[in-house]
Amino acid sequence: MSVRMSSFLDCLKSKKFLILLAVGVTAFWLSSPVFGYQKAGENRAKNSVRAQLTPVNFTTLSTELAGRISTISVRDGDYFTQNSVLVGLDCSIYQMEMRKALADLQVATANLVAIERLKELNSASELEMGKAIAELARAEAQADVMTATIERCEIHAPFQGRVMDVFVREHQYVAAGDPLIRVLDDRELEVDMLVPSVWLTWIEEGSSFEFNVDELETPYTAVVISIGAYIDPVSQSIRVRGTIQGDFPELMAGMSGTAEFLIPVVDQP
Repeated sequence: MSVRMSSFLDCLKSKKFLILLAVGVTAFWLSSPVFGYQKAGENRAKNSVRAQLTPVNFTTLSTELAGRISTISVRDGDYFTQNSVLVGLDCSIYQMEMRKALADLQVATANLVAIERLKELNSASELEMGKAIAELARAEAQADVMTATIERCEIHAPFQGRVMDVFVREHQYVAAGDPLIRVLDDRELEVDMLVPSVWLTWIEEGSSFEFNVDELETPYTAVVISIGAYIDPVSQSIRVRGTIQGDFPELMAGMSGTAEFLIPVVDQP
C-alpha cells in the first residue's frame, strides 16, 4: 500500500512540475516584445519586421525597333541625366527611307501646286485636284512616320539616375521589345516591408519607426507613407511603405534591415 501511495505522490509531483513549466513558458511568451506585451509599469512595446530599400522610380528600357546596336554610352553603376542617350541603334536603313519619304513629299507638293495653277485656268478637274491633295497628305504622313521611327533609334533616359544592368553589347542584333538596360533613380528610396495584418489596429500613415540597415549597421529614423490595400489571406500580411527622414547618400537600393516600431500597450496588472 505504501509503495502505491509513493508512486501516486511521485506522479502528482511530476504533473505539478509540468504545469509549473507550462505556466512559466506561457508567461515568457506573453511578455516577449515580438507580440507587443510588456511587464507591468511599462507603456511601450517593440515590434520588428524585415524591410528593404527600394527605388521609387525604376524601369527596364527596351527598343521598339529591330536592328543592330551601334553605341552604348553607359555601364553598370554609371550615373546619367534625364533625356541623355543611353543606347543607340544603327538606323542607316531608316534614314534612307526617310530621304525617300522627303523626296516623295517634295514631288507631291510640286504636283499640287501645278494642279492648282491648271485649276485656275480651268484645265484641271476637281477629281485631279482632290487626288493631288490626297497624295500630298499621304506623303506628309509617311514623312512623319519615318521621323518618329528615327527618333526611336536612340534610347533616352526617362529620369536622372543610375544603371542597374546592361543586357546587351555593341554590334548585337536585337528584336523589337527586347530589354536593353535597367535603370533606377537612387535619389528617392522607400522602405518596403510586409507586416502582420493585425498591426492594422495601431499602424497608420505617419507612424514613425527605426530602420536598422544591415550593411551599414546604422539606424535611421523613418515614417510610414503608405499602407497597402490588400491583405494576403495566406500569410495574413499587408505591404507597408515608408520613407527615411533626411538625406543620406550612403544608402543604396537593395539594402535590407530591420524596421522596429514602438507602440503603446496596456499595462498588465
